[in-house]
Amino acid sequence: SGSSIISSSSSSSGSWKQQLAVAASQHISLPFDCDAAYNNWRKAWSDAKMKWCCEHGGRGCAEMLSASTSLPFDCDAAYNNWRKAWSVAKMKWCCEHERRGCAETLGGSTSLPFDCDAAYNNWRKAWSGAKMEWCCAHQHRGCADSSSLPFDCDAAYNTWQKAWSTAKIAWCCEKTGRGCTTTTSTKAAFDCHAGLAKWETGWSASKKKWCCSQENLGCDAFDCDEGFTDWRRAWTSKKKAWCCKNHGLGCITTTSLPFDCDAAYNNWHKAWSSAKMQWCCDHFDRGCPTTIPPATTTSVPFDCDAGFSKWEAGWSAAKKKWCCAHEQRACDQYDCDEGFTSWEKTWTSQKKAWCCKQHGLGCTTTTSLPFDCNAGFAKWETGWSKAKKKWCCSHEDRGCGAFDCDEDFTDWEGAWTSKKKAWCCKKHGVGCTTTTSLPFDCDAAYNNWHKAWSSAKMQWCCDHFDRGCPTTIPPATTTSVPFDCDAGFSKWEAGWSAAKKKWCCAHEQRACDQYDCDEGFTSWEKTWTSQKKAWCCKKHGLGCTTTTSIPFQHGLGCTTTTSLPFDCNAGFAKWETGWSKAKKKWCCSHEDRGCGAFDCDEDFTDWEGAWTSKKKAWCCKKHGVGCTTTTSLPFDCDAAYNNWHKAW
Repeated sequence: SGSSIISSSSSSSGSWKQQLAVAASQHISLPFDCDAAYNNWRKAWSDAKMKWCCEHGGRGCAEMLSASTSLPFDCDAAYNNWRKAWSVAKMKWCCEHERRGCAETLGGSTSLPFDCDAAYNNWRKAWSGAKMEWCCAHQHRGCADSSSLPFDCDAAYNTWQKAWSTAKIAWCCEKTGRGCTTTTSTKAAFDCHAGLAKWETGWSASKKKWCCSQENLGCDAFDCDEGFTDWRRAWTSKKKAWCCKNHGLGCITTTSLPFDCDAAYNNWHKAWSSAKMQWCCDHFDRGCPTTIPPATTTSVPFDCDAGFSKWEAGWSAAKKKWCCAHEQRACDQYDCDEGFTSWEKTWTSQKKAWCCKQHGLGCTTTTSLPFDCNAGFAKWETGWSKAKKKWCCSHEDRGCGAFDCDEDFTDWEGAWTSKKKAWCCKKHGVGCTTTTSLPFDCDAAYNNWHKAWSSAKMQWCCDHFDRGCPTTIPPATTTSVPFDCDAGFSKWEAGWSAAKKKWCCAHEQRACDQYDCDEGFTSWEKTWTSQKKAWCCKKHGLGCTTTTSIPFQHGLGCTTTTSLPFDCNAGFAKWETGWSKAKKKWCCSHEDRGCGAFDCDEDFTDWEGAWTSKKKAWCCKKHGVGCTTTTSLPFDCDAAYNNWHKAW
């Protein structure tokens, strides 16, 4: 039986692999596959499988005695950034129990010989044999399927003279140079693990030749792992060409690939041509004859992920319409990211005009835009004119608020006005001085303050907000409207009439909700009605008093214990590359995290080498970082100079 093949004493990883290979060679079916779903074994495995795999393979053993015992650490949380995010105690525990976080010596600072993230999506072709071996042993990445090999030459190698059988010694010596009887009496000419991380520049020609022939290390013309984090500047042109050709790294061309192996992958066995299957199989291990086609759970007319990077040119009108209506994708007339690197030559005049108007991209002249929304953005609150703020807000979503709550934040108590403090506190929760209600609302009825305000209110608002002062010119009224939708807006729910709510909602999209879930929130438990609590809980996750499962948006004032679908703190340091699309979408809509196309904090210390050109352009445009120009001035005196009297 399967149980008799693998004895309970064979608990090491090496023995498990060896015995598994023996069972496979004899066509014996084992009761459980201890590799399947191992990365989630606590939830995915049955008790019987945990017990069997623990006894026979040394897997699934942690906290077996008590199913209800909580574990001291969660080895999935922040794993994509474990070197920085985990404590020493967590590294040690997760390494001992789940073989995660083991790559570095706990007290040391030695740099790792290989980066197991670099080129992982193409590791079978891009990695060297030494890198595969190291990353597999330390981070369980790049492990080749060893089930077909008769022996595991890593298992028990430190005691191979006693632990290995004669057959294993002979096989490992012949295939890997390990376990050879001559190694005990003959001194090796070189130590091929010493300085392996820098073998290309640090080893002599004779050492490279010897280590290559004896241990299959240092064989390539170049080490494409060394200096990869700064390859654009650190590598020679010859090394770039070699690594690009042999490992797909350091390629300086922007030539499109012959096939997009993401497009229609969920239906590749029917949708792909034979040539595409062959190419994608060779380069990305997708669409191979032995690959199991992806299971389809729901039949939909279009896959809005497939080919999205080329939706403008590659999608049919029907697909664009469907994906826009159902997934809010491909809704624009043009895709202003597609072909942007060569827009002057490849875009049509219609696309240039549209993208220039909508996104400020593809503009053929310097006079076509009235304002440059990058110039002086760091000081937009005080440096931009009202016209520029209005234009940049409507066209590029920049300079939109009444105040810039980032500007002078380090000295907000001294630098900000009382009005700015109040606004930033209300809108962003920064600059808050006290929680005490103000004696007067200096926004309410301001358009008619000289008649509507009391003398006490005029004096107070003049002292604190420079409003209603005797020398102030009353606001001019240019258009007669039935209601002022700014006046009293902070108390619109209780203070506005039904007619005013209806008018302001229809004309200025204000006060459209049934309740204002910001008003009275600091004392919602006592002051809100049951109807308001139910409405705000359902709509915004605020004021919830029961344990009903609710799709939270803010998670404030709620007493529920319902488990959320995603933890928006876990892995946040690497959300751009580490989070799934579903997690990004959920965390953005519910916790305002992971919302942008790119994370302009990630790899910022090496943005010139690590960021793509598209990311640089996006981060420069949106946040003023990653810009290729080196000048950092508070104002750009060339921007919009031809229209300075109106634009500045």
